[in-house]
Amino acid sequence: MPNFELSNDWVLIIPIHVTTATGVVVPAPAGDTFTVVSSDPASLAAVVGADASGNPIVTVNALVDLASNITVTLTDSTGLVASTAIFDIVADTTATSVLLDLSDATHTPQPVPAATPVAPTTTTTP
Repeated sequence: MPNFELSNDWVLIIPIHVTTATGVVVPAPAGDTFTVVSSDPASLAAVVGADASGNPIVTVNALVDLASNITVTLTDSTGLVASTAIFDIVADTTATSVLLDLSDATHTPQPVPAATPVAPTTTTTP
């Protein structure tokens, strides 16, 4: 599985699920608690918490501009198989605006346009 690319200006909130051997989501064992560890806590913060409904989540966010191959490991207190994910912290390259690049514009000759006739104006004097 490729590394998950986390933009350096985003916080990622990841739901925690407990599954059977076939991948079916089931309730966590009673009293189960979760622990998360980042292999590089100076570059990527990882914290266990709860969402607004009280469901367990892991929150990760970048603490540096760029980094790669940071492993996040989630374990629980009952000894279920641990879950890992590998993150790369990347620059946010989301397009946000358009730009007329006049410094790189090119010029092409054209014939001089004909003068546009000006409509006569009338003035009245009292």
